[in-house]
Amino acid sequence: MLILVADCPQNDSYITSLIKAYVEAGHTVICDHNNFFCSNITPDIVHIHWPERLYQWYPLSEKTDEAKIEILNERMKSYKNNGAIIVFTIHDLVLHYSTERQLDEKIFNIVIKHSDIISHHCINSVKLFKSLYPLAESKKNIVNHLNDYSINYKYISKEKARSELNIPLEKFVILNFGSQQPYKGGKFIETVFNKLPIRSKFLLIAGNYYYRGFPLWKKYILEIKNNLREKKVYRDRKYIYRTVNEDEIALIFHASDMVFSGHKAGLNTGLIPFAATYAKPIVYPEIGCFSASAKDWVSIGYEPGNIKQASEALMELYNNLVKDKITLDNSIWMQKNSWNTHVELILQTVNKFKN
Repeated sequence: MLILVADCPQNDSYITSLIKAYVEAGHTVICDHNNFFCSNITPDIVHIHWPERLYQWYPLSEKTDEAKIEILNERMKSYKNNGAIIVFTIHDLVLHYSTERQLDEKIFNIVIKHSDIISHHCINSVKLFKSLYPLAESKKNIVNHLNDYSINYKYISKEKARSELNIPLEKFVILNFGSQQPYKGGKFIETVFNKLPIRSKFLLIAGNYYYRGFPLWKKYILEIKNNLREKKVYRDRKYIYRTVNEDEIALIFHASDMVFSGHKAGLNTGLIPFAATYAKPIVYPEIGCFSASAKDWVSIGYEPGNIKQASEALMELYNNLVKDKITLDNSIWMQKNSWNTHVELILQTVNKFKN
């Protein structure tokens, strides 16, 4: 089959992994939003992920809201009329970086309207999505968990990783990785970290700092502050406030002992699959699909925003690690969350529509 993935490979390799799995299953894949709007291909499957990447990117970004809606609607209608099965994977309940809720809901409803299959990362996502978008009730909703990041995995010794990042080998490193946005609880993470009674503790924060929505003067001050933070050598923490290249991901995770997510809200996070792929235990808030994603891996959940619970969870994992009470074997998680399994479920569901 010919499959159009209406997106491009990103820094975290999610789309790259998906395309690779489709190809390994014997199918031809093309991608990118330009192919979605401008090519004259007739795909068997159209797989959509983030609708905002369709209408916020040039040339649609230059159009009026009405034009965006009309163009997207007509394009999806054309694919349907030509026999394509449309798959929509849900990553968020509303569009990323939402600025206009009414437009967002219209865009989501257009994609849902023309979709045949809606793929979620947990059962909670199905329930929440249907409550927000009643059109989803009549679609085939399937659960397909977030998958591994083994496509860019490489082994680096802890000694080498620490040396490259200038982190002392004797430190116990707690990592928060990913774009540093307000809802991901940066201040909460530092508050919890400061309370930990661990003499060797070290906090590593890596990922782009989110400046959207700040007035220019405040953005300017924050950029200066963060630039100084990156350059300064701290006794117990390190900041990497920039885009992390794929080659650096392994370096950062192998330098770490534990991963900590401080999300205050959210439906999904790639941080848990990253932690499992690199065999690092994780402490996470029990929201959205987080618990489902962490299942079968060494992890402890806590009530979002609860400093006491988060601290206790981190200390429990720390004590178990230093006393060798934890076996960091991720083979079961990797087997259950492989991309081949992910793609197999989608293709099986598509074939039911075609037969």
